[in-house]
Amino acid sequence: MPPRDVPGLGDVVALAAGGLVEDEDPSLGFTCAVRGGDTVACWGDNRSGQLGAGGDAEVRGEPAEVFDADGFPLRGVTRVAAGEAHVCALDERGDVWCWGDGAAGAVRKQGVSGAIDVAAGGRHSCAALGTGEVLCWGWNLNGQSGGRFVSDGEDSVGVTRVEGVAGARAVVAGGRHSCALLDDGGVMCWGSNQSGQLGTEEASLSSTPVRAALGVRATALAAGSEHTCALDDEGGVSCWGSDGHGQVGTGRE
Repeated sequence: MPPRDVPGLGDVVALAAGGLVEDEDPSLGFTCAVRGGDTVACWGDNRSGQLGAGGDAEVRGEPAEVFDADGFPLRGVTRVAAGEAHVCALDERGDVWCWGDGAAGAVRKQGVSGAIDVAAGGRHSCAALGTGEVLCWGWNLNGQSGGRFVSDGEDSVGVTRVEGVAGARAVVAGGRHSCALLDDGGVMCWGSNQSGQLGTEEASLSSTPVRAALGVRATALAAGSEHTCALDDEGGVSCWGSDGHGQVGTGRE
């Protein structure tokens, strides 16, 4: 399908696309946009309520405004992050709102305040705070939310401070791992390292952050299902992790 204009949008200031990490059905995707008037609209797959618009429609082909759990439009949003089947948004006060994964409307995340960045991964989320700390919550079977590994019968944790991270100014979340960009240009990662997505060969997984073996100063990060990339201060890009489809850029086909 060639590119087409999305109806009803013309003042978008931020955008995020989500969907299944192990995506066997290309139709299971969705998109959310922050409008210039600080509201959020989403469209696409809604089987987990990830559009945040209420109702029982499984799919929406046009943008629908996101509402909170009390039925009021979500406002004051500055950025949005989309995961496998959920979305988190950062507002101008530093609060984080999340919806999807079966939740009815956007709900402010208790225990998270003063955030400067937010990320949504497979089934976990993280926020970088103005203090330089990182908080994560959600699934933690591979340590992707930091802190203790979950025990038998559990699969997720509440809001958890990620020990060992200081000076964080941005955060990203992949399928089963998370990374933080530090003030000094370093990158700390935690969670699954099955494909080397933590940037180290020391462990198969780690709930304790490890420093990625970068030889450059990073200025921005991006995370995929099982790989991570960093933009450096000279305009170069370094990637690590799974390269099964050439996503690390090694020239492999």
